Amino acid sequence: MSTQTGPTNGRKNHGTSSTNFFRKRPSQWTRKEVIQFVAPLIIAIAAIVIPLIVTQGSGGASSSSNASGSHPTNLPSGTYRTHLGRALTLTNGTAALTVQLTRMVDPATGDHNFLKSGDRYLAAEFRVSDPSAQPVSGLVLFDSATTVVGSDGQTYSADQLDTVSECTSFHNGSFQIVSGQSVTGCAVFQIPTGVSASEVQVIIGNERGIWSNP
Repeated sequence: MSTQTGPTNGRKNHGTSSTNFFRKRPSQWTRKEVIQFVAPLIIAIAAIVIPLIVTQGSGGASSSSNASGSHPTNLPSGTYRTHLGRALTLTNGTAALTVQLTRMVDPATGDHNFLKSGDRYLAAEFRVSDPSAQPVSGLVLFDSATTVVGSDGQTYSADQLDTVSECTSFHNGSFQIVSGQSVTGCAVFQIPTGVSASEVQVIIGNERGIWSNP
């Protein structure tokens, strides 16, 4: 009587794959392996850091501001709506950031070797300002808090590794904002050709900003 060992029914032995990955030097890692093992780590760090992205500042309820001085519609549960070009002030409960969606770059120019078949690059550019008396850190994770809702009803997360030539990704830009100043950066997405970006969303703490496009 023979004894069968290892995976059955055509399943891959993930334990062996993981072991082989860690035996490789970093220079031997493929992009797929980097995404498979590093992306979960980035998401875990983002879950911890994003609620603390604003360290100090003035308290109080969230407010909204824009160039015309009118206020976007405030929705329940800390959700605030406006549209492309306008700014929202989002707080984590103790302090705030002023976030303005300045433009949508669609399509954006990126490395086609990493572009999924049938997709295109899209970038949402933001100007993030610090109105408090203290610097704000953790901006490299800002794109982790950003999503796009497509015309197909699907939600697309920003790619943590992709860059485009039209703007600087947050994960490649400044780590912090000096008090009273602002930083401009973008979140990069891969979305299917033929699907337009209907909304852009940013979550800071327990509050969500939604920008309609256009």
